[in-house]
Amino acid sequence: MDLEYQIVVQFPIPASIESAEDVLPIEMDLSDAIGSSAEIDGHEVSSTNANVFVLACDPRTTFESVRERLAKSYPDLDYVAASRKCCDNDDWTLLWPKDAPAKFSL
Repeated sequence: MDLEYQIVVQFPIPASIESAEDVLPIEMDLSDAIGSSAEIDGHEVSSTNANVFVLACDPRTTFESVRERLAKSYPDLDYVAASRKCCDNDDWTLLWPKDAPAKFSL
């Protein structure tokens, strides 16, 4: 399988997350949601957001699986953003939310 896209799923840090390691259960849950169609490529945590990186061949379908799992398992996340790019360049395309007022940034 050729995983030619990188997706970044970004969400505000919930109160339950105190360190970068606390994102691992979310990352593992998302890995379960995407199955073998994509793979988790790590995460990073800033002072305000957590980013989970996913490699995929079909970014829209993969993100839909991720979004459904986040909505089901983490209903306290009031905002999720996602963007995708081809692995060989840095041109990001917003996947969600479609009507975002601000440009996506890492």
